[in-house]
Amino acid sequence: DLGNLGNQSAHIGQIDRAIALHEQALALDRECASLAGEASDLCNIGNRRRELGQHAAAHDAYIAGLKIAAGIGFRLVEGGANLCLGELALDARQWAAALDHFALAIETGDALGSAEMSQLGRIGLALTRLLDDDPTGAHDAIEQASRFDYPLSNPQVQAIRGLVALRRGAPGDARDAFADAAERAAHLIERSPDNYAAQDILGL
Repeated sequence: DLGNLGNQSAHIGQIDRAIALHEQALALDRECASLAGEASDLCNIGNRRRELGQHAAAHDAYIAGLKIAAGIGFRLVEGGANLCLGELALDARQWAAALDHFALAIETGDALGSAEMSQLGRIGLALTRLLDDDPTGAHDAIEQASRFDYPLSNPQVQAIRGLVALRRGAPGDARDAFADAAERAAHLIERSPDNYAAQDILGL
């Protein structure tokens, strides 16, 4: 469908084309009165706007998608929108807003039994705590994140555990965590060479 075509275009760097496809999908979903589709389309648009550095436009799209998703009980998109809004707030160093959105995403992920959402929310929480000079809070959050097994973000969990260990004065634990992160990232790259997030982990 148009939404998937948009995501595929974004994956190969054609962001403007992706936005056009997402906007076409949005128009069709509004014409068909598909609120679930509309919520997903708005969040896709938010993702693309964020990739272009258009954070205000991304925020507006996420909020619009979140309101629709919450209104119809579409919890998967509701949780995803809160994750994205948390990341936007984190980028802007708006710690309180980031914590609020990540907490909501965690609540949704736990309720749905989604290891991905539950782990990503706790990763966001840990990063926010770490950047806000709260290594103890970061440690608690990332240890909780490590209890979930989501292969695509497991390397990030270990990398953050390493950073937290350094901040807490435990270089040996940090070294072990970084080695674990690199090994997990290498396995992901073997299966998918264009996994840029995994490549970033190897670059630490």
